[in-house]
Amino acid sequence: MAGPVMSTSNYIDIDSLTSDEFSPYDHAATLIQRSNNAADTAIDLNTPLSRALFDLQEIDSHIHTLTSHSALDILKYTRTQNEAAQTILDKVEEERGRLNASQARLQQEILGRYERANTVKLNAIRSWEVLQLGRQVQRVLSLGRQFETAIADSGLGTGRGGKEDHQALVRATRLILAFRELMAGAAGAEVGRVNLVKTVRGRVFEDGEAKVLDFARRTVREFAMSSSSLAGSTASNGSFKDGEGNSSRFRSACHILYLLSPAPRIDGAKMSECDFEPEYLLRALQSYLQSAITSSSAAIGRALAQLPLLERTMVEVSARCQNVIALETLLGGITAPSHPLLLQPPAAAKSSTAAVCLHARFEVKKKLFVRRSGSV
Repeated sequence: MAGPVMSTSNYIDIDSLTSDEFSPYDHAATLIQRSNNAADTAIDLNTPLSRALFDLQEIDSHIHTLTSHSALDILKYTRTQNEAAQTILDKVEEERGRLNASQARLQQEILGRYERANTVKLNAIRSWEVLQLGRQVQRVLSLGRQFETAIADSGLGTGRGGKEDHQALVRATRLILAFRELMAGAAGAEVGRVNLVKTVRGRVFEDGEAKVLDFARRTVREFAMSSSSLAGSTASNGSFKDGEGNSSRFRSACHILYLLSPAPRIDGAKMSECDFEPEYLLRALQSYLQSAITSSSAAIGRALAQLPLLERTMVEVSARCQNVIALETLLGGITAPSHPLLLQPPAAAKSSTAAVCLHARFEVKKKLFVRRSGSV
């Protein structure tokens, strides 16, 4: 094919026309310069235009000649390319069909396995939740049985007033706190929805807590100097034993009121022991002091109206003052028990902070009582 190109286009510079550096402006300027004399004033454009048209005709003829001579080869090449492309396309379509079938089969198998695995996972989670809930309910029932046993051992509610086993009541108080801690935990809300737990809470713990609180408040309310271990050195051996027992009862009552006082959580965290105020215990002591003040004031008022009663009234008021002093002394020796619902301080810094606080509060009430009694 190179021979016909050179024979038909022997004067056309094909290389310069097809060069990457070819510029139509430079080519046109070259044609004009070749067709005109630089000394002429007029420029002849007909000759360069004719030359450009002739070049175009030659190039067109050259392309036509090349196409005519290579048409059969081009057609054969094109047909070969089309056949090869069609063969490749058929193979690709065949492979795509197999891949689609495999993908559909795998999708069906995987989806089925995923659904079965998801069902198994859900069943396992629910079984675990049921198991955990069952353990919590079992724990509640165990606490309920222990609480009922402690109440029965204490003899509370059997008509033996003043003969209850106060140590058993302290154990019952600990069980109440254990139940509270369990219900305040992460699973407490779910456990509280169980009907059996609702029944145990209402009929066992809440009723029992009311009885234990009544015992503790009654013990503080009925405190007298003869009930303490400070009854006097001239008491008989039996009276001394009774005094020691009643002092232990009073300590247990204070522990019960301290432990059962509300200890709310702050943002889900336990309250620190320093911020805790034993509301039930403070109220019981305040009620005791207020009752002593009111009774003494009323008795002195009546005695002043009836002078023969003054001496006996002063003895009674003096006895109440001695009871207050004995109560102060007894409270000074009572340390706050460990509270499971409170944030305990480190062992190195732990002290009877609560007892000191109670003693200070009681000191204020005692001074008020003595001052009011003296003013009357």
